Amino acid sequence: MKAPSSADRKHAPRRPWWRLGVAIFALGLVLWTVDRRVAWRHLAAADLPWLGLGVALTIPTTLVMAMRWMYTAKRVGFELPWTVAVSDYYAALLLNQTLPGGVMGDVARVVRPRGGIRPPEGAVLRSVVIERASGQVALFLMLVGSAAIWGAEDLWLGLAASASAFALAGIAVLTVARHPSWSVALGLRRWGLDVRAALWGRAAVVQLMSSLFGVGCLVAIFWTSARAVGLTLTFAQALMVVPWMLAATTLQITVGGWGVREASVVALFDWAQLSGAQGAAASIVYGLVCLAGALPGALLLHRSDRTVEENVPAEREVVAREP
Repeated sequence: MKAPSSADRKHAPRRPWWRLGVAIFALGLVLWTVDRRVAWRHLAAADLPWLGLGVALTIPTTLVMAMRWMYTAKRVGFELPWTVAVSDYYAALLLNQTLPGGVMGDVARVVRPRGGIRPPEGAVLRSVVIERASGQVALFLMLVGSAAIWGAEDLWLGLAASASAFALAGIAVLTVARHPSWSVALGLRRWGLDVRAALWGRAAVVQLMSSLFGVGCLVAIFWTSARAVGLTLTFAQALMVVPWMLAATTLQITVGGWGVREASVVALFDWAQLSGAQGAAASIVYGLVCLAGALPGALLLHRSDRTVEENVPAEREVVAREP
């Protein structure tokens, strides 16, 4: 086998592990700007029952998101079994939190082979993208509620700009879907039809309720994380912080949102006249709780791989026997 030349190595795609360095730097910078002794003291004294409750809350969160994906898949034209949806979603959450980019788990959901399931071409990709978009819409609505609690004019201006972008994008997709000649020319007709099927009419209610439930669970997990480090927050205060924290972590410049999440929480806590050190501790605990809640994905990912390996020879044998 020919060894790669220096030119090949020079033009090889760079691995995205620089995000790990950004995460470490950002987290270190946050801990340097707050009272580190207070933050470490709260972390060391974390209350196990509250931690356990936070991990327990990740279960209904994941199950509802898996159900949302199942529903979306059905609307775009294929059936996704409950066990497959749950195992793949757990695995995706684990990969998203541990690999650079924050979307590797969603990519795995798209390309992962599933024995016995034969979706239409491109349907899995469309189901994953639409399902994630549904969650972003719910997050935006939570941001609106959070901005109402904050009562800050600059937040409202930012949300108004975001709402305008959402509206324009939605109008563009639906317009293309309603004009076959346009959508065929742009290669987007199937996308437009599936977006309408999965996010319009009665389907919009199912998507919205499940997505709001998921974001609400994340708010509750942060609230329990804060209680675990001795910080008593009202649920309204958690609602003021968490949506903006989640919005900040959509900037995929670190691994699993580490560093960016803590920086946003410390800034928001300072703005709300709360302890930045306690906010950093609560954010770190929140990240660890979410990671612990995704750990079943490792076992399910391993078991799923073994199942696929066992099914592939049988499927090849069936194909070989076909005339």
